[in-house]
Amino acid sequence: MASGGAAKHFLVAIDDSENSGWAFDYTVAVMDRKIDVLHLMTVVHDPAPVMTPFGDPDYAHEMMLKAKAAEKEKCKNRLRYFAHLCHQLEIQQPLRMTLGSGHIGDIICAYVKENKVNFLVMGRRGLGTVQRLFLGSSSKFCIEEADCNVIIIKRPYALEVVHDSTKQEAIDAEEAERRWRIEEYEKQLQKEKEDSQKDLEECKKMEEEERKRRESEDQPGRSVSGRAQD
Repeated sequence: MASGGAAKHFLVAIDDSENSGWAFDYTVAVMDRKIDVLHLMTVVHDPAPVMTPFGDPDYAHEMMLKAKAAEKEKCKNRLRYFAHLCHQLEIQQPLRMTLGSGHIGDIICAYVKENKVNFLVMGRRGLGTVQRLFLGSSSKFCIEEADCNVIIIKRPYALEVVHDSTKQEAIDAEEAERRWRIEEYEKQLQKEKEDSQKDLEECKKMEEEERKRRESEDQPGRSVSGRAQD
């Protein structure tokens, strides 16, 4: 598809689903790694509303900000992961990465137009860790609205690659890559677990402080009431 002629621009919309990984694999398989330009985009989801035990709007707002910051950091790590893969795959043109926020379809279509993207590659559907739709309805939106060719990947795809190395060297390289992916995934899981634990401890601390504050405010009232009864 991308061999010969002028350089082409490929945009891959990625999230933490398997489907977006297939979209990335497809793109790398069909693009010319020497001259074509690869763009990667991921979008920060707005966190779900936070329910607080005392209905404190300031507390809820603070928790929302923390949740969004954590989601943004996850997206950055996702881009770093794919950037590392691009380096290993020897994609020679500078990689362009974008971290967006807002309506996914609108962001993608605007980026396509502004950067003269030739091919937009997306997974058919992508469910994140919170089981929210990332590319499902957005893929249909982009097919209609994006000012470029749109390729929807429904299943794993990869072109056969001819290696200059021996078969054993290729097997060893694939095994090393597999282990690296597992290690990166385990690191990400551990970091998310630690961040979640910190957030939980912070929430408990704030709830305890709020409880003590309310008790201290209520205490004078109870004392006055007690004296009045005497």
